[in-house]
Order: sequence, then C-alpha cells, then structure tokens
Amino acid sequence: TQQKKHLSSSALRKALSSYFNEINDPRQQGECIFSYHDDAVALRNVFEFKKLQNRFNRFYLINPNIFLNQLRKIFRHFLTF
Repeated sequence: TQQKKHLSSSALRKALSSYFNEINDPRQQGECIFSYHDDAVALRNVFEFKKLQNRFNRFYLINPNIFLNQLRKIFRHFLTF
C-alpha cells in the first residue's frame, strides 16, 4: 500500500515545528532558558501523552482481564529463558 506521507507522524511533527517557529516569542529573552519552540513542542508532547494515558485507562479499567492477560504474556516472554 502507498503511504500517505502528509499524514505520517514525522510530517505532523515537521508541520507543528514549522508552525511553532513562526510564533513570535513574547517573553523577555534574557530570562528564558528554552526557546518558545521547545516549550511549545514539550507542551504538545505532554498533552499527547495524557491523551494516550486516558485512552489506556478507559479501555483497560473497563476491561481489566484483557490488561492482566497482556501483562501475563509480557512477563511470560521475559521470564522464559
């Protein structure tokens, strides 16, 4: 299948990075350790992680047996030598 490059995660990351670079930084430059771009990217990543965590909680807390079975498979894989 042909991959849609404009929908890939790297394309999204580049587009957001370009957008964040275009925003003027209203802060006093002498008092900033990180650039506005770096702060915006970090904040976006925090929200994305939180969204994934919420999705995980919704699915596995409703279906705890599925979660426990997945853990058993993982540990069985790592504990067999």
